[in-house]
Amino acid sequence: MAFQRWILGIIITATLASCADKKEAELAESLVREIPATDKISAALLVEEAKLKCQGECPENVGLYLATRPNSVLTCTAFLIDKDIVATNSHCLPRVVKDLPDLCPSTIQFLFPKSKSHPEERIACKELLGFSERPNAVSPDLALLRLEKPLNRSPLVVSKAGIQADQKHTAWKVNPGPGASGELVRQECKMVERNYRLPLYDGKLSSVFVAGDCPSLPGNSGAPLISPEGAAVGIFQADLPFNEMQIKAWSKHLLPGETFSPLAMGTSLICLGNSSPFQWNPFCEVIDEESIVRPRISDFNFEREIPDDSFEKTFFQWRSIQKSKTLEREERFEPKCYRAILEEEKEFMTPVFQAKIFFNRYMQVFPKFQKIGEEKTAYSMMQTESGWHLVSPQKDIQVISPCEIDSIKSEPQGSNDLLNSL
Repeated sequence: MAFQRWILGIIITATLASCADKKEAELAESLVREIPATDKISAALLVEEAKLKCQGECPENVGLYLATRPNSVLTCTAFLIDKDIVATNSHCLPRVVKDLPDLCPSTIQFLFPKSKSHPEERIACKELLGFSERPNAVSPDLALLRLEKPLNRSPLVVSKAGIQADQKHTAWKVNPGPGASGELVRQECKMVERNYRLPLYDGKLSSVFVAGDCPSLPGNSGAPLISPEGAAVGIFQADLPFNEMQIKAWSKHLLPGETFSPLAMGTSLICLGNSSPFQWNPFCEVIDEESIVRPRISDFNFEREIPDDSFEKTFFQWRSIQKSKTLEREERFEPKCYRAILEEEKEFMTPVFQAKIFFNRYMQVFPKFQKIGEEKTAYSMMQTESGWHLVSPQKDIQVISPCEIDSIKSEPQGSNDLLNSL
């Protein structure tokens, strides 16, 4: 009888949802899992037959989230933060439930695993307590739902103190299994701040986090991030994959011996307010994807000394000529003014420097400035009615003036100012 009521609820929900759920196509970029079904009845059967097992001992407070749509089932991860309240991602909710919260009981179920002290438990949603707006995959992403009854399971302790970088945290994720079933797996994740791939996590109080060494699979959305002290501090929401173009462009900037680590991102539970049942911390604003700025080589100034023997200074002072790209810059030198007249063509050896951004396996930035070689260049001078001219290797002719200052000093390499000292 209970299953018949569930089927009836699915049919009503599907009728109302068929148009609204078309907007959820964007979910393909998230960590939500979608299992196709031929019709509403097949979707309901997938939910009814779903099982949840574990690799090793099961946590009692992390479970499988199941939501039925007209021709599919969505699965995510969810976790208890109170006896009757679960947290998951906003993007795991079908659009129809956000628009019509009364459909939550007939649309969403949770499956908690068998543990040492509990049997496997299946329980329906009672009400949607609240959810964050999520216009894109990188904005804070959180939803709270109340269960139809309290469970005799210990909820995770929630910490709103922020996420400490460069520490190992734990994640419990539901990986995909047969049908709509899943398997709970435990991962160790390194928190990675100031990451070039997604430089939004820049300290303990950031609204989002980036984690390395945590491979992601569909169904991992909503997984809890647990601190070394055992408290839930964040919730996973998206994978950060590398496309072919990025791999090609960024591989040559990896530090020696490094390979790209799997990266994922999520929302810090600092975004939860202090009142219940649901209050959103206004600090956690929607993130404009267009406003995300990655560091460029031009953002860095490199203090350096140019050795006295780097240039032949008898005839010329030299100036810096820089050619910049996003992640690297080469610096060469050409005559700025003359100290003595060249009677004939003469070859000069000048250094070539490079400023370059390097990455570790977590795409954290390590800028470096180094001399990469020397180049031999032949110059000559010719006099015309307008004065002395410099003839370059390409036979370009340009006016060159006598030097007025003959002092030596060092300057930051990061600017394009003329190196008057050389």
